[in-house]
Amino acid sequence: MGFFLRIEARLPRKPAGLELSARLLALRPHWDIELAEDGLLFYLPYRPGKPLDGPAEAGPPPSGAAGAPLRDLDAELSALEGACARLESRRPGLEIALSVRRAEEAPPVPAPPALGPWRLIQTSRTSRDWPGPGRLLLPAGLTGSRRFWAGEDLLASALAEHFTPRPGAPETRGRALLTLAGRASPALAAALAAGAGPAAWLGEPEALRASAEILALNRLPAAELLGPALEPPAGGRADQAARFGLIIIHLSPYLTARRLKALAGRLAPEGAILISGFAPGPQTAHLLRAAARAGLRLSASVSSGDWAALKLEAAPPEEELPPLTGSLVPELADPPEAFPEEPADGAEADEEGLFIEEDEDGE
Repeated sequence: MGFFLRIEARLPRKPAGLELSARLLALRPHWDIELAEDGLLFYLPYRPGKPLDGPAEAGPPPSGAAGAPLRDLDAELSALEGACARLESRRPGLEIALSVRRAEEAPPVPAPPALGPWRLIQTSRTSRDWPGPGRLLLPAGLTGSRRFWAGEDLLASALAEHFTPRPGAPETRGRALLTLAGRASPALAAALAAGAGPAAWLGEPEALRASAEILALNRLPAAELLGPALEPPAGGRADQAARFGLIIIHLSPYLTARRLKALAGRLAPEGAILISGFAPGPQTAHLLRAAARAGLRLSASVSSGDWAALKLEAAPPEEELPPLTGSLVPELADPPEAFPEEPADGAEADEEGLFIEEDEDGE
C-alpha cells in the first residue's frame, strides 16, 4: 500500500516562497507545489521503507496523485534539502522550517469550473458525456494545486486569443504544436480543440500518458512523444527545424529560460511561444532576458494574482548600420564578458540576484 509524505516549508517572506517553488520545480517538474502566504505545501507518494517521525494523518479521499510514479525517497528528499540549503545561503538571515510527515491520503484539490473560455467537466471513461464547443472533459480523478490550475487557466486564456487573430493577421489554426510540461496539461487539449495542428510532447512519458487520457476523453488526436529532453534536429534535418507554429510551456521559469534558445530554432515563421508557471516581477524579467538572447520578443502578457503568462514571437532582424570609418570614431566592440554564454541544457544557471528582496520593514 502506498502512502504520502506531507511536506511543508515555512518561509518568512512570499518572494522567498516563489523562488523556492521555482527552484524545486526546476529539479522535479512532476511535483505539484502549493504556494501559501507562509510557505509551500505539497505531497509526495512513496512506499514505506523506513520509519518517519510523527503519526500518519487522516484526510479526504485519495486524489489523482495516487497514480503518480513512486520514486526513490532518499533522492527526492535530498533534492528538497539541497534546494532549501542553497536558497538559505543566497539569502542571509533566511531560515526555512521544513516539516515532513507521513500521510495516508493527500487532500484533493478539484479542478476549477473553467479554464479561460472552456468550461470543465470531470467525468469517467464510461460516462456518456461528449465534448462540445466551449467545454473540455477531464478525468474524474484529475486534481492539482491552485498554483497549477492558475497556470493552466492563463495558458487557456492566451490560447483562446492566439487562435482568434485580428483581421489581416496570419492564420494560426492547423499549425504544428509542441507542448512542454511536467504534469498532465489540459492546455494541450484546449489548444487542439481550438484548432492547433498535429501535436508533439516534450517531457516525461508519465505526464504524456496522463495528458493522453484527457485527449481521448475529448476525442482529440494523440500527441507524439519526442522525448524527455530537447535535442538538436537529428543530422541537421531541415524538416525538424522551424517546425512548430505554436509552442506552449508550463514549467519552472529556470527550465524555460534554459530552453528558449533551442526552442526558438524550432519555431516556424510567424509562430509563437506561450509560457506559464512563473510569477510577475523578477521571474518575468529573467525570462525576458533569456528571450532577448534567443532572438525572441514579447508580444503579449497577462497576469492573475501571483502568476503570469507571456507570448513570445521571433524578433524582426535588426537593420544593419553603415560602417563607421575615420579617425573620429574609434572601433566599436563588445567586451567578451558583455554577453555571457547560456549554460548548457541541464547545467545549473547562476540564479543569484533574480529575485527582489523585500525590506525588513515591508516597504
